[in-house]
Amino acid sequence: MQELNIFEVEEVSGGLSQGFADSLSGAINYGMISGWTGAIYGGRFGGSNGGVIGIGLFGNLVGTIGGAIGGTIAGVAQGFVNGQSGEAETEQKAVNGIVNGTIVTGGGI
Repeated sequence: MQELNIFEVEEVSGGLSQGFADSLSGAINYGMISGWTGAIYGGRFGGSNGGVIGIGLFGNLVGTIGGAIGGTIAGVAQGFVNGQSGEAETEQKAVNGIVNGTIVTGGGI
């Protein structure tokens, strides 16, 4: 039986290609980054017009949870389409924004 090299394995029907692994990795990584960023945005702006004590805090809670869920879903979709190699620069901008306090993202949310 002949052993197949990586190029031949990618051509086999049902074989795991590098493209799928790249897309899956991008989906996981960018989904996490977008979820964190969505939670920060949602928590910050979710209850900004609460007015009465307690109602604004509830808005912040809902915004944090909703932002995390929405950001994760959008990030997973974008990361899967663009792959890990396409999302590396965008992820780096998001992480730098979170660390520096500027929270600049390249899209997706």
